[in-house]
Amino acid sequence: MTIPHTGLPEILSRAIRIATVASPDDREAEKSRLRAWQDFLVQAFPLVHRECERHVLSEYAVYYRLPAAEPGEGLRPVLLLAHYDVVPADDTGWRGCAVLR
Repeated sequence: MTIPHTGLPEILSRAIRIATVASPDDREAEKSRLRAWQDFLVQAFPLVHRECERHVLSEYAVYYRLPAAEPGEGLRPVLLLAHYDVVPADDTGWRGCAVLR
C-alpha cells in the first residue's frame, strides 16, 4: 500500500487544531474532543480506513489492524502505537528544561 504524502501539511494543520488535552474536571468535553479526533482520522486518512480494520476499544481508544496481503509467507506482525491526549503543564515545570535553553 502506498500512501500519498501530498497534502500532509494541511492535514497536520487541521490535526493540531483539535484540542486533545486531558480534562479530569470536564470528562464530557474531553470525550467530545477525543471523538472529534477519531472522526478526523477517518476523514483525513481514507486509504488507511479502507485498507485497515478499525477496532474501537472505548471512547478513548481505537486500534487499526492491517492484515497481511499473503498470510503465511513468513511475514512478522508489526505493532504501531500512538498516544494522542496530552496533560497540560504549567510554566514552573519548564524552567529547567534543557530543550528551552
